[in-house]
Amino acid sequence: MTRTLARLGFADYQRRTTRITASFADAIDAARLELVPGRPVLVVESVNVLPDGSPILVNRVRFAADRVELVVDV
Repeated sequence: MTRTLARLGFADYQRRTTRITASFADAIDAARLELVPGRPVLVVESVNVLPDGSPILVNRVRFAADRVELVVDV
């Protein structure tokens, strides 16, 4: 994503927030992640901002909880 944003003229940005929560797969999540509906998923929401604080990229991603390991370095 860094290279893509740089190609679009946004070379200087930073991650403002990352929120990790748990939820249950609805029918759409289940189909996309090849899960049974109701299985646990991790939901990761993040906001990247420009130096002036303007949001440039907002993501919301869902992962099958039993297939992923998230490592957060501070």
